[in-house]
Parts: sequence; structure tokens; C-alpha cells
Amino acid sequence: LALGASAFQTGLLSSFRNFILSIVQLKSADATQWFGSRKKLVVWSAWVQALLWIPLAILPFFVGGWAVPALILFYTLGTASAAFGGPAWGSIVSEYLAPEERGRFFGHRTRLIGGWMIVAGLAAGGLLHLLSSRPLFGFGLLCAGAALSRIVSCGYLGKLVEEPWQEPKEAHFTFWQFIRQARTSNFVQFTLCVGMLNFAVYLAAPYLAVYMLEELRYGYFTYTIITLAGSTTAFLTVTRWGQIS
Repeated sequence: LALGASAFQTGLLSSFRNFILSIVQLKSADATQWFGSRKKLVVWSAWVQALLWIPLAILPFFVGGWAVPALILFYTLGTASAAFGGPAWGSIVSEYLAPEERGRFFGHRTRLIGGWMIVAGLAAGGLLHLLSSRPLFGFGLLCAGAALSRIVSCGYLGKLVEEPWQEPKEAHFTFWQFIRQARTSNFVQFTLCVGMLNFAVYLAAPYLAVYMLEELRYGYFTYTIITLAGSTTAFLTVTRWGQIS
């Protein structure tokens, strides 16, 4: 919106990204075979994402009228690269833990990430509020900070220790073979249920930012507070929900 994007372009930023993420994840398991190593895939995908934050930091000052399409392209590619290596990362980390420890570990990790997301979100909203007269400069600083943070994380990902791994034969099946089990598989039915739920949510979700910033005229900090309300609630209740589930 700060770049002058239309409501359609703003929705496309979210919807096109989510669509590409879904397509990419269908092939993320095959990518492990291509790379010959889960660790290589994780580190490679993280570096791609880190480098793609850099053009996002400077594109408003060099691209001009093409800034919005360039933003959609680079943001989609950056987040898709992260999704590409995500399953491989989960596979490596799960081997560090006994099966009975995984739920507790990933629950603790989710809670820790949620807490830092709130802190980072408040800091970002505060920065944009202070630079409200120069919003593009503020967003540029945030993207540069994201690039630097991701580069640091690449160093830590490079320290992962990967044991030799052989994919089990039962893991080889196509997407359509998976869907054909809808009548007999609880997991396929659950997947379809979540997919339809997300479909309903994302009919409106991409346009909430437009509504709050353009129609309701909220400032960046107010927008941040409202956006973080859900993350804060999840952070405070995730332990209890984990016990219930």
C-alpha cells in the first residue's frame, strides 16, 4: 500500500504466495533426492531466502512503477524457498528427539517463536510509526534486518548434523494417489477439512490489511497491535491447547 498498490495487487501478494507455497511443498520431498542431502537443501533454501530480502529492501528506490510486481515476485520466491527446505529441516530435527519428546520440543519451540514474533512485530510497528513520514525507508530497514537475521540463521543451520537417510518405500506416492484415499483415510479427510477451512478464511484474509489501513485509516502501530492480538492469544494459550490435544 505504501508503494501505491491496488486492493487487487495487495490480495495477490498474499494469495499468489500461498498458491506457490502449496505447489512447491508438493515437490519438497523430491528435492531431497535431487540434492542428495537434507542439510544441503535446508541451507541452500535458507540462503536463497536471505538473498531475496535484499532486493526487497531497495526496490522502491530503483524499480519505480514496477515496484509492486517486483515486490510480489521477490516476496513469493523468498517465502517459497523457505517452504522448500522446511520438511527436510523437520526430518533432521525429529531424528534428534525420541518420539515421546517431539511434541514437547516443538510445542516449546512454537511458544518461543510466538514470543519473539510479538517482540519483533511491536518493534517493527514502532519503527514504522516513527518513520510514518518516510514509510518506504522504514520498510527498507525492516527488509534489510530480515536479510541480516536470515544470514545469521544460515550459519546455525550449517551446523546441523545429518545422519545417513534412506526414504522408505511407503513414502513414495503421488498427490492423486493420496486424494484417492479420501473415503478410507482419516488423515486425508482431515487434510481436506483443513484445506476447505483455509479456503474460506483466505477469501477475506488478504484484504484485511487494505481494510484497516485504507478504509479505517489506522496507523501502522495500531495496525500492528491488532495484527499481533491473535499471536499474543496463541502465545498465552498454546501450552493449554497442547495439553488438551
